[in-house]
Amino acid sequence: MSTKFEELISPVDRERFFKDFFEKKHLLVRGGSKTKFHNILKERDIDHVLSSQRLTLPNARMANKNGEIEAKDLVLENTKVMDVSKVIELYAEGATLILSQLQDKLASLKELCDTLSSDFGQRFQTNIYCTPGNASQGFNIHHDTHDVFILQIEGQKKWHIYESPIELAVKDQTFIPGEHLHGDIKDEFILNAGDLLYIPRGLMHAAQTLDEKSIHITVGFMGYTWQDVFQDQLNILTQNDKNLRRGFQPKYWENSEDYQETLDQIIASLQKPDFIVNALNQLHLKFINRHRTVIQNPLKQAEGVSTINLETLLFSKNNGLFKVNVENEDTIVISLYNKDIELPKDYLPIIQFIRATPLFKVKELPLLEDESQIEFSKTLIKSGLLHINFDRQS
Repeated sequence: MSTKFEELISPVDRERFFKDFFEKKHLLVRGGSKTKFHNILKERDIDHVLSSQRLTLPNARMANKNGEIEAKDLVLENTKVMDVSKVIELYAEGATLILSQLQDKLASLKELCDTLSSDFGQRFQTNIYCTPGNASQGFNIHHDTHDVFILQIEGQKKWHIYESPIELAVKDQTFIPGEHLHGDIKDEFILNAGDLLYIPRGLMHAAQTLDEKSIHITVGFMGYTWQDVFQDQLNILTQNDKNLRRGFQPKYWENSEDYQETLDQIIASLQKPDFIVNALNQLHLKFINRHRTVIQNPLKQAEGVSTINLETLLFSKNNGLFKVNVENEDTIVISLYNKDIELPKDYLPIIQFIRATPLFKVKELPLLEDESQIEFSKTLIKSGLLHINFDRQS
């Protein structure tokens, strides 16, 4: 079962998180149970990945007290493939193993990212940090350019939070040692197994491993900002207006008045009443088209299409990961990863039913009759929008 955002931050409620903490300050949530996040990741899951899958740089790397270990000391000769025997050797000597984008290899992490992405309408990713008990090391003080949620899986880690020079750092404000200097310490605490820590982007922090082994997940929230809105909209304006594609003549810096009319034109476009509605919908559509959802047991799903009947149980996983647009008075378009499905506008109540109903039988689809219910279900299963629930079939 996928973990919802509310479950991650419990007992802090959703409204309080977004009012008091989101993009404002860090949040420490005591989990109450060392196994709170074991439905998401266990140590044996990492062992399974290491022993059964081909890990390559830069998504698999290691670091010790001297910094990141060079690639040549980690990989099989003349490849980017991590040598597991070297992982064992370095880990035994106290090095930290870092596995990035592991949601592409572990279904439980993919489920977590999909659930959060469906809720936020924005992308999430994971990094895993594994440090042995004989290593008293950590990562230097720095800030990130995206918000992070730290889920402590095993052991402990000591964290320090500092006053920061950049509030809400964006992508091109990456941390530069020696240039971005931290201020006074704001907080320090030990994160135990089952605890969660939220750190907004730009907030300076550092982590230190203690005597025992530590495993934690860094869930990165790759959220959109106003910068993304204006970049996307300026690209659209440029494609549609040749004046915005014109270049600058010599001595342009001395003749700014020559370009004022074009600037006024851009500003006028941004002030149209429907600008923000269109801009945010286009941003959401971009997210939908780029987000690949995982389909459990795809061959079983495909084989099940031919056996569907009126009693078959169906569900649509992560309903926020498809978008419905009214194309015209006759047609709606459902957008999901890398495809569009055109349907008669009369089918809109059916899609609304699917979105609102976690689990249903084929015969419960509204407006359609028996055979039409079956055929429509087959179409949506083959498109990836609906799935057969094999676990609870009678």
